[in-house]
Amino acid sequence: MSLPCGEDDRRRLPHGAFSFRIQIFLVLTDFTVSMHRYSSPKEALKQVFGYDAFRGFQEEVVRAVVRGEDVLVLMPTGGGKSLCYQIPALLRDGVAVVVSPLIALMQDQVDALEELGVSAAYLNSTLTPEAAADVRRRLRCGELDLLYVAPERLLMSSMQALLSEVKISLFAIDEAHCVSIWGHDFRPEYGALSILREHFPNVPRIALTATADPKTREEIVNKLLVHPKEFVASFDRIFFIVSLIKKMFVHSSRNSLRQSIQGSAALFTALLDKHANPFANISAVKAFMRSFTMPVFRMRSELSDLLHSNAKM
Repeated sequence: MSLPCGEDDRRRLPHGAFSFRIQIFLVLTDFTVSMHRYSSPKEALKQVFGYDAFRGFQEEVVRAVVRGEDVLVLMPTGGGKSLCYQIPALLRDGVAVVVSPLIALMQDQVDALEELGVSAAYLNSTLTPEAAADVRRRLRCGELDLLYVAPERLLMSSMQALLSEVKISLFAIDEAHCVSIWGHDFRPEYGALSILREHFPNVPRIALTATADPKTREEIVNKLLVHPKEFVASFDRIFFIVSLIKKMFVHSSRNSLRQSIQGSAALFTALLDKHANPFANISAVKAFMRSFTMPVFRMRSELSDLLHSNAKM
């Protein structure tokens, strides 16, 4: 049974019923919170996510955040960055606020967490007013382990006021390289997230990215974190192979090409020479590669457009 929570809901309660209903709600809230906390990172890893062991320095990161320390994580895509803040969210009291720049990524993360039984939600422009109000109610009632928001929304005064009403376990700032004024993904709203240090000085922050040179890492630390522990993973991708084939041999080596890409999930192509021969036509190349029944994108063009088309608040 879902009971009302928050100032607006209290105004709708009949006179005389306020104290009785609130007492019942507090009992239920304490019970719910205790049901969602785990005694150790490995217990949460196994019971929620189904893994027996952490990878690389994941456990070190998790323990640092649980202790309340600021952390910078540089890890390649697919390396398990999300676990570095999702598990602390299940160990620390309160709601973890996750800053994500893309709506599609928010939705994917929340859908995956809900399938695992984790209480997660997002606040963004795709929600109806009724759905957004319900997320705010769940937040006030302590029913969420993780809340995903875009940096633009997090900077709104109304959002700041809402967060001041609840206990926050941590801030996770994903795609933290967007803070760099020198980067191609620069978003000024990321730099403005420095206010988190002022408004929530006792809440740990974890900044995560898959791409950051030393200068960008320094900028992330200076703007978003305070004396953080830094973790930098190896970017050796043994499952990622780049091969170059001269265009004149592509058709003649069709069988060997088919054999070499067997089992691949995707192939990204980029062409530099558009005038050497007719085969340099992008559409022709894509049609040829798709004859191998593989999804094909032109790197830094279609793929980039696909991702950034979701970059809405």
